[in-house]
Amino acid sequence: MNPQESSPFFVPIMGDCSGSQAGAMLVPEEKKKKTRTMFTNYQLSMLETTFQQSPYPDAYTRRDLANRLGLDETRVQFYADGDSQKLGIYCTDRSALEYFRNLTIRFFNYGSTHLFEVFPVQGFVKNYHWGKVGDDSYIAKFKSVGPTKSQGNKSNMQSAQQGNPEPLAELWFGAHPSGPSTVIAGTHSLKMDEFLAKEPEMIGAIDRYYKFNKKLPFLFKILSIAQPLSLQAHPDKELAQILHKKDPKNYPDSNHKPELAIALTEFEVLCDFRPANEIAHFMKTLAPLRRIIGDNNCDRYSKAVELKETVEKRQSALATCFKILMTCDNISVSKETKNLINDHACATLLGKDILDLIHRLDKLYPGDPGVLAPLFLNYLKLLPGQAVYLKANKLHAYIKGECIECMACSDNVVRAGLTTKYRDVDTLISMLDYSTVNDHKDVLFEGIKQSDPSIVSFAPTEEFKVDKITISHLDNSEFTLPAVPSGSFIVVFGGKASTKDFFDVKLIHNLALGSSGFIPPKIPLKLYKIHSPLIIYRAYC
Repeated sequence: MNPQESSPFFVPIMGDCSGSQAGAMLVPEEKKKKTRTMFTNYQLSMLETTFQQSPYPDAYTRRDLANRLGLDETRVQFYADGDSQKLGIYCTDRSALEYFRNLTIRFFNYGSTHLFEVFPVQGFVKNYHWGKVGDDSYIAKFKSVGPTKSQGNKSNMQSAQQGNPEPLAELWFGAHPSGPSTVIAGTHSLKMDEFLAKEPEMIGAIDRYYKFNKKLPFLFKILSIAQPLSLQAHPDKELAQILHKKDPKNYPDSNHKPELAIALTEFEVLCDFRPANEIAHFMKTLAPLRRIIGDNNCDRYSKAVELKETVEKRQSALATCFKILMTCDNISVSKETKNLINDHACATLLGKDILDLIHRLDKLYPGDPGVLAPLFLNYLKLLPGQAVYLKANKLHAYIKGECIECMACSDNVVRAGLTTKYRDVDTLISMLDYSTVNDHKDVLFEGIKQSDPSIVSFAPTEEFKVDKITISHLDNSEFTLPAVPSGSFIVVFGGKASTKDFFDVKLIHNLALGSSGFIPPKIPLKLYKIHSPLIIYRAYC
């Protein structure tokens, strides 16, 4: 049966694939001479692959498309004529016809130079106790604060205005099931995990779709920190799978969690073990520390460093000392912490910054072994734009400030101190990387300036990358964010600009501090009416 004879709602997509540009039509048969859409060879090939071979096997089958339209699958069929190189779809419903028209033009026309649009996105708020209360945070400044677990669809901003403020700790952009962001697609609002399940091509190119197990591999966050986070590390993939299988309640993911933090304000952080000579010096000269760890253990590590013994021996000695500290009883830790703070010689040796930090931690968590972690870890005050990258098994604690954070899509945390949550000291001690840095500056992760000087890229791993885009001296002009292979999130931290909606190009989005969006893969984003300096962070893979 000829499909063109069976239904007036046949959608032909026709073109000669031998030319450099193939003419194509996506219209009802009776109007095909009046309306034309041009597709390149690449785009036509993409359409053929999509409808005939289904590169995303979990979607775009006839049944799936029919279900998404609310139709019986027999009313949606494919038509292809290889001899004349015609490709099309026909159905018996005008709404289905319009759907396929939009589906093809909007979702698969990746190579088109006229698509510059964005989906608005609302982040998911996390109300951890260490977050900032009130409007003095970047999270509070975002125009659309998403639903929280504690309040359903109610905004935390509304809650604060009603006299019941909760701390705004994290704002998540991603598809993690414990906090999916919300994407505005046309007239519909969908959770990001639901959206990507229905539109898997939004994850990225087919190689990324399979490489990352058909999921968005990263989680993008804004953190606003008023009080220290726990002393923690994140397991590698192998350990994550073991912990998840053994204790899914406390380890909800089977994935690892390398993470990148980029400071938005001055940002205090403890991370990585100090230079070995500094730790050895503390162990030799700080009497309170020697009483906790023991003279023999302190001397053993100091000697290993002085004699430049093998890395394995030095790390083994350090692990022994750190384990003794983290398993010390609260009474002893509390006593020796006070001795440390009140001892003039210790105060002179440590310096004001470290001593003040230990004092702050002691007030919040008296007797917690993590209070003395600054004697082992690098204490940094990052300036805005500076970054640290924390690989698996790296000990760290964020202390205060605000940052952009991007990580593998996981929520696994192994805690051992500075927290009232579940602690797994034995696991943390056994999993840690006890390598020491040569210099405090070695902890910093440097971004790379792109050919366009407005973009600085932080690319620590294949699972995620973050670009900082700063556009200055371009008032009332245009700028195009380049296309990237995967879907990407953008968050705006300064300046103003305008762009168009993905579904309705007549709808204009005015971007400013607090705006956020999702850009489909392989699509550039055109910004115009720029008021500089425009500052945007973008996460993708």
